[in-house]
Amino acid sequence: MKLHLLLCGFRNASTNLDKKLPLLIKIYPDAKIEKTNFHGKPCIKGINIIDDIKLIKLLDKNVDLNINIDFYSFSTFSHVYFDISFDIDLSM
Repeated sequence: MKLHLLLCGFRNASTNLDKKLPLLIKIYPDAKIEKTNFHGKPCIKGINIIDDIKLIKLLDKNVDLNINIDFYSFSTFSHVYFDISFDIDLSM
């Protein structure tokens, strides 16, 4: 089963996505970052922004799970959310 944890943030402002894109590409050079549309709204999407990150312990059990972190950044309210996901075995 794939488990998704979402972290969201926003502020009472607007973000210029065209100015933000080069900065995000510099911060996350190994990620696939592009300007796109999400449900008809312009956004910056970053896929797998951090390579080789693992979860080693969960609920006092040793696990070895690969973690994937994606983000979506929108201009309106400077809204951004991170999608942290990993595959988990329900028998744990």
